[in-house]
Amino acid sequence: MRLVDIMPGAVGRRLESVDAASVGTALQTATIAVVGATGAVGLEVLALLVELGVEPARIRAIASASSVGSIVRSGGRDHEIRGLGEALEAEVAILATPAEVSRRIAPELIGAGVLVSDNSSAFRDEAPLIIPEWNPEAVRRGDRLVASPNCTTTIAVTGIAPLLATRPPISLEIVSYQAISGAGMPALHAILEESRDLLAGDAPSPRWRHHPVAFNAFPHESFLDPVSGACGEERKFVQEAGRLLRLPSASLAATCLRIPVLRTHTVAVRLRLPKACSVEMVRTRLASAPGVRLVEDGPTSHQATARAGVLVGRIRVESSTEGAGSLVRAVVAGDQLLKGAAWNALQNAALLVSATGCSRRR
Repeated sequence: MRLVDIMPGAVGRRLESVDAASVGTALQTATIAVVGATGAVGLEVLALLVELGVEPARIRAIASASSVGSIVRSGGRDHEIRGLGEALEAEVAILATPAEVSRRIAPELIGAGVLVSDNSSAFRDEAPLIIPEWNPEAVRRGDRLVASPNCTTTIAVTGIAPLLATRPPISLEIVSYQAISGAGMPALHAILEESRDLLAGDAPSPRWRHHPVAFNAFPHESFLDPVSGACGEERKFVQEAGRLLRLPSASLAATCLRIPVLRTHTVAVRLRLPKACSVEMVRTRLASAPGVRLVEDGPTSHQATARAGVLVGRIRVESSTEGAGSLVRAVVAGDQLLKGAAWNALQNAALLVSATGCSRRR
């Protein structure tokens, strides 16, 4: 695996691990604005659109005024950066932007008739919160905006969704080992620069925030709640997984760590189900599930990198000691930039188009 092949926007075959036909069909004729196109997630959205076969003339790469006129290369194709005004002329917008930017521009886009798939946290409490492998039916005709959950929540819930087809779980606890890509391009550059320093025999100095990230594992750096002691990432998981799975916060728990990996989040899952099941039953459901690949001897970060689907392995099942049902332990791995962000946002955009239709004349 070469470094150049796994950087955001590199030429690749991300969609081999998923059935992308329905997404491609829904988006083929739409004019699509990718807002935040110079960031890591935006570059991956552009690369996925190339791989889906969307015509270059239908793609608008949008970024801040300081970037307008520059060229970014993603998916083997050059894209000229345009201003936000051109996003208002699109039919679909993928927002790969910080929450404050999404909250500012989404109402204007919707007012102009654009369908919006947002990847930030701006609208997760009010818009339909969607993971297509779990709750596609939550996108209704007339919806103009949908939100993707946090990357950790998306990867974990996608991995366990095949086991929840009939009833919600009783409880879900995770420990996540999160890639540095979740902090954006500055953190990706930091881990590479610090790694070069260490391998050259130099003492590393933190290039991003206060922790060295190269060859280091540390608690997730987002803010700590002074009452619960949970960090922001852990609180997001509890809130968002609770909403998706219809579980009270007391039935959910998370511990989130950063590890020195570029792109893949690995999540150790402890899932309590209301019905008894076996290892064979769990494996059968996972093996036939969309967007999921069962990996008996894994999964590893390298296996999951640059794949739109998620990998699940290390399945262990035992009778629950807390009553009826089963306790399932598993490991889920997914590319934070793809299923954790860009691919889920594109899947959601396709659901919007299918439910509501593109209202504009082209």
